[in-house]
Amino acid sequence: MSKWFCLKKKSKKRAKAKSDDTITTTSITPSRSNDTEKLNLTEEHCTDSMEPYIAAARDCILQVTNYIKHTNPSIELRVGFCGYRDHSDGHDRLQSLDFTDQYEQFTTYLQSVLPFGGDDIPEDVLGGLNEAIAKMNWKNGTRVLLHIGDSPPHGKNFTDLADSCPKGDPYGLTAKNVLKKMQSKNILYFFGKITDETDKMLEIFRGIIGEFP
Repeated sequence: MSKWFCLKKKSKKRAKAKSDDTITTTSITPSRSNDTEKLNLTEEHCTDSMEPYIAAARDCILQVTNYIKHTNPSIELRVGFCGYRDHSDGHDRLQSLDFTDQYEQFTTYLQSVLPFGGDDIPEDVLGGLNEAIAKMNWKNGTRVLLHIGDSPPHGKNFTDLADSCPKGDPYGLTAKNVLKKMQSKNILYFFGKITDETDKMLEIFRGIIGEFP
């Protein structure tokens, strides 16, 4: 079962934006349970820096889910959303819709997600991942976390850019404890790369959980 990203760049706001239009291509194979294929699909970065991409990101998420639904109508598809901004955004730092099989509810919710906030380039990536992994209602079946973002987490190990939290996550989250929790729940991780500013993050993530698309 194919899945694709097609984020089109609409701005040159970020100095290290990718030069091509297509971010990645990979595949997802749902698991079977009682002859019904099951797929849990959810995360997206949604601060101001994502403004040139967020509409395209929404379109791509909808393309993925539409493709799955139409390619295999018997699939039991549950979709959810977890968006993250930054610590300076207070109560708006995290925004989520738990998994639902009501596709129209999901698409309506996506349209309501607006990019804003973020005082520096690093964002609350680990907080967003942790929210999606620990607090969303993952059920049996193939569990997929689709992460689309253009910024690294906080911490000098992830970036040399100006950082309001250079010592890392202020709540004590680390890439290792978040990603190991993800592995323990058998969640497959996919990343949609937008800028080279996430390269160090991806290197660190792969050092913890191995290769991923």
